[in-house]
Amino acid sequence: MEIIYFTVAGIFVYIASDAILDRIEQGLGNRLPYRSVFFFAIMMAVALAVFALFRTFITPPV
Repeated sequence: MEIIYFTVAGIFVYIASDAILDRIEQGLGNRLPYRSVFFFAIMMAVALAVFALFRTFITPPV
C-alpha cells in the first residue's frame, strides 16, 4: 500500500511544483533564467512537506 502512497505523492509533488513555478513566472511576466534550478528547489520544499505529513499520519506497524 505504501507504494501507492509514494506514487500519488510523487505525481502530486511534480504537478504542484510546476503550478507554483508557473504562477511565479506569470507574476514576474517572463520565464526565469535558471528555471530548472528554481523548479528543483520548489519540488524539494513540496516533497519535504508531503513526506513530513506522511510521517505524521502514517504510523509504521508494530
